[in-house]
Amino acid sequence: MIFALLPVKSPQNAKQRLNGFLPAAHRETLARLMYEHTMAALCGARGIDRVVVVTSDNEITERARGSGALVFEERQQSSHSLSADAACLRALELGATTALLVPIDVPLVTAEDFSRLAATARPGVVVVP
Repeated sequence: MIFALLPVKSPQNAKQRLNGFLPAAHRETLARLMYEHTMAALCGARGIDRVVVVTSDNEITERARGSGALVFEERQQSSHSLSADAACLRALELGATTALLVPIDVPLVTAEDFSRLAATARPGVVVVP
């Protein structure tokens, strides 16, 4: 069973590396747009059994559930790596044989890209760069 895991920071705190280049409101908008794009591609992909969003943000939780995704709620997100590790373990507990770790910032990705990845994925963890 293939789970796609999408850790998502609160949009207000996302894209901090762009501080100094983009004002906070623009970074927040960028994070929301990237999330929506990546979610649409994951939800449209063939071969992914479960799309899971990992977040502590209430708005992202509601949007994810509205898209049919499972949500692993966090009390707070300390780091992307810790969120991803915990999500992988939880996915395995729920029957995943393969976990695709997907960041929100893959701006050119398509549903077909994720479909091809799922078709060739082996059991274990696949990190999407």
